[in-house]
Amino acid sequence: MAKKTTCPISRAQFKQGAKPVEITIGSQRTDVPVKYFSTGSLGWYLNKKMTIEVGGQPVEVQIGLNMTIVGSKDLPQDEGAAAAPAVGAQGVAHGGTHGGAHGGTHGGAKGGAHGGEATAETPPA
Repeated sequence: MAKKTTCPISRAQFKQGAKPVEITIGSQRTDVPVKYFSTGSLGWYLNKKMTIEVGGQPVEVQIGLNMTIVGSKDLPQDEGAAAAPAVGAQGVAHGGTHGGAHGGTHGGAKGGAHGGEATAETPPA
């Protein structure tokens, strides 16, 4: 069996130093926001629509990008941090585009256009 990868940073280091990652798709630049996944992993997450050209014809595409730091799920929780809330309870408190406690377009405790699991966009308390 392969040896498990150990994450080289702590949750506190990620919280302090992680910044959005800039990516380019075609000729369009966009930022991938920092993400605290409900699984406990740390990384970046992007879900959006973008228009690109195929043979000179504009087409709308859906982008789904998860970038997780290998081994981050197994990091110990920061001292003084509460246990992770139930699925959907983390996230932007008033909705936002990816869910949160009050919905948003991609899920959350009270629904949202697509339901599903909401994850925190800001570090857990």
